[in-house]
Amino acid sequence: MFEELPQSHMSEEQRHTTSLLQRLLGKRTAGRYVDFCRLAAGTPPLRVSVPLAGHAMREIDALLRQLLATPADLTVAASPQTKDRLEQAGAALRALGFNQQAAGRAAKALIPNLSHREQIERICATLGLTPDGDVARSWKSVMAAHAKAHYGRELHQSLEVDAKFRAEWQAPFDTAVGGQMVALQGKYTAYILRLDQLLAMPDRKAAVEAFTRDSRCSPAVVLLLRAIRLRRLARSPCRKQVADRFLGRPR
Repeated sequence: MFEELPQSHMSEEQRHTTSLLQRLLGKRTAGRYVDFCRLAAGTPPLRVSVPLAGHAMREIDALLRQLLATPADLTVAASPQTKDRLEQAGAALRALGFNQQAAGRAAKALIPNLSHREQIERICATLGLTPDGDVARSWKSVMAAHAKAHYGRELHQSLEVDAKFRAEWQAPFDTAVGGQMVALQGKYTAYILRLDQLLAMPDRKAAVEAFTRDSRCSPAVVLLLRAIRLRRLARSPCRKQVADRFLGRPR
């Protein structure tokens, strides 16, 4: 279990979110959220804490989008025409004298990708949340928090976490993270059932390949398989006990 913090540092809702983060996405993810809560509460005696808190928000945001990218299918397939144009762009840059690495970076930047906002909406839809609901709106409202934390205040203004930071950034961020974890918890039964189906496959290599490309599987369960070797788990007669332990369910 995560360490208990004084009530003045974390609310009951934040404690619950921390517990879900640790159970579903691991201690490192939960630890980042705990550190953010400490910064937002003003627990460390820092005079310039807003940029640090904003950076912590960005790290958690990026990590959540990375971990939830697989079930939400955040990839955008480039059409053959787009691929041809990208090759032509790279060739044109090389012809102008740019080196291979620079031309490659430029061409990579032109590859179609979902915007930050579109990723949030697709992840929320995958979790059964409406793209314009409270969680999605709260999440999108703090997309630019990192930049604003560094440059959003005049030089003479304080950069110490205050009530304005908590109201405008922390409150919606807590809503977004907590709402995602509650929704993700509800999806885990289906994820574990799918895991059992794959573990029952006689061809373990094929099971791993199917698992990694199956968009219905949570990346958190991918982390489980990385932690527990498939061969060892597949031979074990107590897969349910392993899943129960991972999900924190009573035995």
